[in-house]
Amino acid sequence: MEPRCYGSRGGRGYDRVEVAFLKEPGGGKAEVLIDGTPTGSIDLDGTADERATLELRAPATGTPVGFREIAVRALTDAPVTVTGVDVGREGDGVSYLSLGFPGATVQCLQRLTTENLADDLRRMAPDYVVLAFGTNEGFDDGLDLDRYTQRFRSAIAELQRRAPQAPILVIGTPDGNRVARGCAPARCGSDAGECTWTEPPKLAGVRDVQRRIAGDAGWAYWDWFAAMGGSCSIDRMAGADPALATPDHVHLTKAGYEGLADTLFGDLMNAYSDWKARGPAS
Repeated sequence: MEPRCYGSRGGRGYDRVEVAFLKEPGGGKAEVLIDGTPTGSIDLDGTADERATLELRAPATGTPVGFREIAVRALTDAPVTVTGVDVGREGDGVSYLSLGFPGATVQCLQRLTTENLADDLRRMAPDYVVLAFGTNEGFDDGLDLDRYTQRFRSAIAELQRRAPQAPILVIGTPDGNRVARGCAPARCGSDAGECTWTEPPKLAGVRDVQRRIAGDAGWAYWDWFAAMGGSCSIDRMAGADPALATPDHVHLTKAGYEGLADTLFGDLMNAYSDWKARGPAS
């Protein structure tokens, strides 16, 4: 069967890879290829939703460049489910694992298999957990904010229980706009009625819930909305040259995300410097 490929960005090589699968009754067999060379295989016939991983290192080639492409190929016609790919390279630096789902809400944490999540967090032993939810909930006009408050608090608390050593940073919901269908939309803040880009009515409420719960629980909170520039900021970013937000007024462009990531990093390092100046006991 045709392999599913994953390639490195920027041309940098990696030294190790871990590919995660799900076993199931009648599951198939798969192999992992590193730069086109079959390097390991796995049998996925087992208990439903049982987690299985294949950990591999770059084949010895006599050069320190590492590998640049990973491929997973099914060896049979039976099902093969890949749930994640984690790559790394030797040396100093930060190991960053990103997990995201299109359309996700905080409830996705409660849908994860508890045993698999606990095992992942135990193996990774994260030094920091960063969570960003809320835009999808905030665009739901029927959202019950009281129920959302309970779900958000419960989901994040359970994650902290599974990784008690890791501080939690809640990324507050960013600015987002929408406009009525069929409109030739006017700029945010103008007086064009329903044809003006406006923030959904529940989005600010979601943002307030997140800020309040983070404060009550002692979790760190970063105000993405304020970092963007507050109300109508996504409209201004969409109109920038080059554009920093996409025309849907929900997502940012690559340049927009990179700029806000730099802002977040700067805020984190400033907070760290303040903490060092006060002394760990404070």
